[in-house]
Amino acid sequence: MSEKRLSTQESAQIYLRDARKSNGIPGDLWNAMAGVQFNVSNSRSWPNLQPALTFAEYLHDIKFRDNPALADAVIKTADAAEVAKFDAIVVKMNKIISEGVRHQGPANVLNALLDDVRELIYGRRNSPKL
Repeated sequence: MSEKRLSTQESAQIYLRDARKSNGIPGDLWNAMAGVQFNVSNSRSWPNLQPALTFAEYLHDIKFRDNPALADAVIKTADAAEVAKFDAIVVKMNKIISEGVRHQGPANVLNALLDDVRELIYGRRNSPKL
């Protein structure tokens, strides 16, 4: 008996349904913050800060790198308002990073923006207990 193959749209809906939060922002989207979160707390690492990825960049470049049609379907299916909030935070973060973090002030702002992302994804501002 042959197995039914899911359509790209069905796969996108399953991915979003299984996301940590039902608003269409998957919990694994936190991985888009990797270049920021690991370096912002150590002043010696500030020159190495990497830009955060937007929702679309994360899906295309990381999550579904080998399946761009699925990335596009997830983008189309996701809650546009929540994605816009996420991307707006990323734009703010990347502006600070592009200007260079040379003192604690911008690092503090980046940490606050990371908290905003955590709240958007997980519904709380502190790190999730995994």
